[in-house]
Amino acid sequence: LRNEIEVRPIGLGDNATNVPIFAEPGNAGHSVLSAAFGEDGKAVPVLTGAVSVARLDDIFQPPYPHIRLVKIDVEGFETKVVQGGWNLFSSGAVKSVFFELSPFLISQHSSRLELINLFRESGFVLKRPHEEEETIEGYELESVVCDSCPHCFANLVAVLPDGKPVVQPPLSADICNSW
Repeated sequence: LRNEIEVRPIGLGDNATNVPIFAEPGNAGHSVLSAAFGEDGKAVPVLTGAVSVARLDDIFQPPYPHIRLVKIDVEGFETKVVQGGWNLFSSGAVKSVFFELSPFLISQHSSRLELINLFRESGFVLKRPHEEEETIEGYELESVVCDSCPHCFANLVAVLPDGKPVVQPPLSADICNSW
């Protein structure tokens, strides 16, 4: 794996900048960028420093390598990572993305709907981990998009169907009005 994995001491986002990082006292594994947002009932994260953030599209240029899997679990910063890698993600080079939908998206001025729409618009279909055959559609997709539970997290996999992008129209914000 040493030849297949590259570790860089940077964060990823939608623009190149330095961003404050906050960590929950006693739990450095729960760190958030840009906003001191934590889980209900837990200590509020405190400022611990700054992180250099880059855009994926500034790191990877065409011709893109073949990328089987990207994992994005960045405590609400997921939308910014996808926006900063729009050209890469929409190129078809990335075959699947494992990502988390968390209540922290709101602290980053985003939403489940915005993040899911980015994946749909860049050609991915959505699946649940370990359910490779069935895509999430219809009512099930609406329930994932519209879930506003302040404690609820969900892991999804965005997959290129048959290895090629199939751009889908964005979901309307109106789908959540009946929830």
